[in-house]
Amino acid sequence: MAPFLGLAATCVAPASVRPAIGFLTLWSALLIAVTCLTTPAQVRYLHPLSFIGLAAVAVLAEGWLRFVRLPATTKTIDQTT
Repeated sequence: MAPFLGLAATCVAPASVRPAIGFLTLWSALLIAVTCLTTPAQVRYLHPLSFIGLAAVAVLAEGWLRFVRLPATTKTIDQTT
């Protein structure tokens, strides 16, 4: 799942961080390939993918928030009514 999230995050990310997200996506794809092709299926070798997936989800969430541009709903001290 992490490489697919990384690809989606690469499309949504701003241009300044796109190379770093691309690197994480490539890293996760290589990690899956090496783990699946060289050793018997071991879950303990796949734990770095959860961190890469969380980083991709964070970039996707940031891109979604930039797209939606939620208005601020908090009141300051001066706005007492």
